[in-house]
Amino acid sequence: MSSAYRQLEEINEELVLKAEDIVKKIKGRVGKSDDMGSSQLSRAIEVARSAKSFKVFDNWMAYQASRPQSSKFWKELGLIEHIREVMRSLEKDERLPDKAMKVEALVRLLGFLRRAFIGRDYLGGDRS
Repeated sequence: MSSAYRQLEEINEELVLKAEDIVKKIKGRVGKSDDMGSSQLSRAIEVARSAKSFKVFDNWMAYQASRPQSSKFWKELGLIEHIREVMRSLEKDERLPDKAMKVEALVRLLGFLRRAFIGRDYLGGDRS
């Protein structure tokens, strides 16, 4: 296992907790069958992976937040700000020494966020 992969594995649990916390913050404002969120997060994963840049991904989120069809999910729920906050913390994370690792951490966060969003009715419980 490469050291870069090991470093990412070490922060997986932190990324899961961040994703779950974001979903818990927006959960009360999301409809029971909000399929838009799931598809938007799937697309976000693809965009982050292909963009390989926080700036390019942030540009895509801003576009989504301004579109009538996706504004509720990104802007009104505050998801764009929650993800920007995580991106700022990843930028500063010294355990992730290069841009590629930081972007991979973002991709993982988005994957965990999608899972948490889909399973939002079952989030909770013990954090140990």
